[in-house]
Amino acid sequence: MRVRGSAVIPAEVPSGIAARMVIEVRDASLADVPAPLVARVVLRDVPLAPGGRLPYEITVPDVPGVLVLSVRVERGEGGDLLTTRAVPVTGDRLVVTPLTLVA
Repeated sequence: MRVRGSAVIPAEVPSGIAARMVIEVRDASLADVPAPLVARVVLRDVPLAPGGRLPYEITVPDVPGVLVLSVRVERGEGGDLLTTRAVPVTGDRLVVTPLTLVA
């Protein structure tokens, strides 16, 4: 399955270039254990703009389970941007992923 989406940058984040953006899909179907990694994509030198969107695409193998997506944008100075809630993965829709600034 191919998942397409965009990560939404908070308006208070200044323009710049992030060192990398990591998109991961994990199987969250089991409780009380770390969610196994199913797919991962790393983008480098990602341009940031206040209130902007970062498009992404990730190929996810067909596996049974409850799949959730997370995004982490590593800025270096000034904190990183992260997803702070589970984003369900389905193949037939655009996934919009709000990011939160974590200093």
